Amino acid sequence: MKTKLQFIAIALLLAVSTLVSCNKSDDSIQELKFSVNEPEVHTDGTEYSFGITSGGGVYKAEICPLNSYDKYATATVSGKTVTVKLVSERTKLQVTDQYGQQKDLIIRTTNSSLQAISFDIAMGYGFQNRGKFEWGSGEGYSILKSINPENAELMIKENGEYVANSLCPGSTVFVVKDSRGTVNFVRVTSFMGWNLENDNLSVDVESGFQYTFILKWGEGKVRVSDCSAELKNPWLLIQDENEFQRNKVLQVCANEGSTGKFFVELTDAANKKAIITLNAQIKTKNN
Repeated sequence: MKTKLQFIAIALLLAVSTLVSCNKSDDSIQELKFSVNEPEVHTDGTEYSFGITSGGGVYKAEICPLNSYDKYATATVSGKTVTVKLVSERTKLQVTDQYGQQKDLIIRTTNSSLQAISFDIAMGYGFQNRGKFEWGSGEGYSILKSINPENAELMIKENGEYVANSLCPGSTVFVVKDSRGTVNFVRVTSFMGWNLENDNLSVDVESGFQYTFILKWGEGKVRVSDCSAELKNPWLLIQDENEFQRNKVLQVCANEGSTGKFFVELTDAANKKAIITLNAQIKTKNN
């Protein structure tokens, strides 16, 4: 009996000792702190590093997305050094230790290659636009997604050279990223226009604005054989297919301030004729 009581006493002593030891360990956990004291820091680079000066060890760092494209930013921990590779002007980072302590840091950069830039590419209906993107890293461009893809198409080489094609009047927005993961938005807009598919077409237009017609009618070379006086201006011309343009296109513009019904007569190589009628009006604030 005495031996049993001694065993119980020893067990209780060990339990109390363990409890005291655990409580002592909790009290000794150091607060998670960084080498920077401010909740927000600024840099002019594409990468930012800082140190962990105290905490519970086994540190992890992760990006807290401020938008759906922040996922391309990365954060790594080496010992007590945290390094963040930036892809946008503002990045939110969270560091945790093995005891669940956590601390946030906002990193802002003024690096020009990470600045958000809005691109607008505009062209007449049926035309093509070529150029080169030079923002961000300058290479490794790819399209993540497009909004209203039926209006235009965009093809980009890795070096940034692009070709934009008008498919129908309207705008398409492309989400484009570079090799680092920096994302920008490219809006490709096709101005108003129509397809001429037979020998008669009538459309409503506003005077002073240029419109285009894709010529899906006619055999061989097509020319303007006659037109109303209000349409005789430098903007009246036919552009044949070429390396920058997949369709034969007629450009028309009714003189500023002119109203009424105007016509363009086209004649093809077989001497067949087509008439395009423009019902022109002056644009008002309510239009």
